[in-house]
Amino acid sequence: MAARLVARPDHTLTETTALLADERRRLGVLRAEDTTVETTFRPGMELLDAERLRAFRLLALPEVTEPSAAAAAALLARPERQAEELSESLADLSLSLLESVAPGRYRYHDLLRPFARRTACAEVPDHERTAALTRLLEFCLASALDAHRAWLPDDVFPGNAVPLHSAGPGFTGPQEAAAWLLDEQASLLGLIEQAPGDPSLSLTVCADLLLAAAPLGRLGAQPYGIERAARILAEAARAVGRRTAEARALYMLGGRHRATPPGALTHGGR
Repeated sequence: MAARLVARPDHTLTETTALLADERRRLGVLRAEDTTVETTFRPGMELLDAERLRAFRLLALPEVTEPSAAAAAALLARPERQAEELSESLADLSLSLLESVAPGRYRYHDLLRPFARRTACAEVPDHERTAALTRLLEFCLASALDAHRAWLPDDVFPGNAVPLHSAGPGFTGPQEAAAWLLDEQASLLGLIEQAPGDPSLSLTVCADLLLAAAPLGRLGAQPYGIERAARILAEAARAVGRRTAEARALYMLGGRHRATPPGALTHGGR
């Protein structure tokens, strides 16, 4: 970065920081002549066997910063125990391709994630990437539906959201369901917000997921996270004529406004 700034004296640190904040451009910014950060990652990736290399690539596809072992299992189409073992093996390597942040939960280093995603987009067939994200989305929908019904058993669920090929984990009661929703809120909303820029993710299924996650609004979750996801989804659905998805996103957005205390909308809308 010092070399970049020296070569571009008119650029400010603020501008450079903004470039680094964009994950899609980060690796391209971090280069000086023929030297790149990316070249330091290649030798480590080449040491992986086929199964771990597949896991390293596919786990980087969703906008989920700390996927759980269950989410990893859905992405990889592997039993949860095997998915956890694969994730742990990536964390155990000397290069620490994944970090274990809690039992059964993992994340990439800020530079390794865009590298893994870039190699996945370049070297994994489109149909395999689409299938992986579809499995994750349907798992999240099935789980959120289970949680919604466990926490609000008498609720007349809006819409007819039904996961196509996945089953949720099932919850023993409302407390367990509420805990799961709160633990996974960042992952659920991040996946919804990813949909407009990723054709692998169905806007219709994401709208169902947003509805299924509605109890978050009553569980103390950050309200503007739900509102932001609903706005992004509504705009994307409107742009491509997905009226059902747009209507469901607007339904959630209207619900957020009804639940917002007077005077708070100005702050949330900035």
